[in-house]
Amino acid sequence: APNYYQTGCNKWGPGKYSNSSGSAKCYECPAGYYSSEEGSISCSICPAGTVPNYYRTGCNKCLAGKYSNSSGSTSCYQCPKGYYSPKEGSISCTICPAGTVPNYYQTGCNKCSAGKYSNYSGSISCYQCPDGYYSPKEGSTTCTICPEGTVPNYHQTECIKCSAGKYSNYSGSSSCYQCPEGYYSSEDGSTSCTLCPAGTVPNYYQTKCNKCDAGKYSNYSGSTWCDQCQKGYNPSYSRDWAFPDAGST
Repeated sequence: APNYYQTGCNKWGPGKYSNSSGSAKCYECPAGYYSSEEGSISCSICPAGTVPNYYRTGCNKCLAGKYSNSSGSTSCYQCPKGYYSPKEGSISCTICPAGTVPNYYQTGCNKCSAGKYSNYSGSISCYQCPDGYYSPKEGSTTCTICPEGTVPNYHQTECIKCSAGKYSNYSGSSSCYQCPEGYYSSEDGSTSCTLCPAGTVPNYYQTKCNKCDAGKYSNYSGSTWCDQCQKGYNPSYSRDWAFPDAGST
């Protein structure tokens, strides 16, 4: 373009152009285009994965986590939910596989922590395993049911056996249950409890049956206490009563 006094022609700076002889002014490159040299007669389109810089003197790559999928784009777009782009200049985003979710900036996929799962590609959240289920490792796509006699631990990363005195009689239980009165379970991981026989009662924790003390008796299975024998009677564990002492009146 002519200088102010029209004594010569001045080149216009980068980011502008003039495409005809005798032009009186320079034009800014159109949106999505750039010119990197002085005196340009045309502007170049920014390729996919890039956008023009502020002065349109060059193209900047889209940041990781973003993309531009067409030439001449004026903006980089955030990857859709459940997708990521790991490097600058991406022209598309990749879906996160099952068992993972995108990180905060959508530059990669993070595995679901143990005790959680994600069962489809493009998930945006990891879900806690259902009650009675567990997942032992990172990146799980499903959870596994806990077998009888066990329940999940607090974080649902493994199944732990019910302690002696308790039981769980079905798969997927979320709690161990105390044995009913008059019953006991002697081992960890019990799926049922056993009735205490006549002449015995469960101990405090219901982990075994204790014999009634001398002078006391229990005359039926599943008793929770031992009765005191009447004065002048001896206990008998094989009958439903206590025999009197020999020679008593």
